[in-house]
Amino acid sequence: FIHGNLYDEIIKVPLFVKCEKIIPRAKIINHQVQLIDIAPTILNALNITKPKSMQGSSLLPLILKNKKHPSFFAFTEFAASYKKIKELSKESVRTNEWKLIYTKDIRNNNELYELYNVNLDPEENHNVIEKERNIFNFLKSKLDDWRNKIPCSEPIAGELTEEMKKVLKSLGYL
Repeated sequence: FIHGNLYDEIIKVPLFVKCEKIIPRAKIINHQVQLIDIAPTILNALNITKPKSMQGSSLLPLILKNKKHPSFFAFTEFAASYKKIKELSKESVRTNEWKLIYTKDIRNNNELYELYNVNLDPEENHNVIEKERNIFNFLKSKLDDWRNKIPCSEPIAGELTEEMKKVLKSLGYL
């Protein structure tokens, strides 16, 4: 699997916010959050009700009141394609201690799971999936639940039909 990865060296990035009227200057939060939480946070800061269909949670309670963030799990996904055909998809679920990465190579119909204790192995070098079957099963169930809640999370393989091409062309995409 040579395309992309979901290791922390790539996906774990700092988030800087400047909004001194709401967020105290130099406030540091050392908590795992997701990009999906940014839009609900902005809406919350502007006193705009988040649409029910919007995913994610506001980070303001965490930032301003040090309340626990409602999401114990952080999910990430990646897909690679060649000639408009999905070839590879990756998904991960992460807690403060563990990360499970699932890779599906559609070209070769291969699947791979990797499990890391990110506290003991921050560089994610030692896949402990065989030693930690209970944790694997638990995180796999969380990843499966998440995938089932996200529409169209499975990659779609195949060429575009002529009808699909016409529609996309009429919309300016082709």
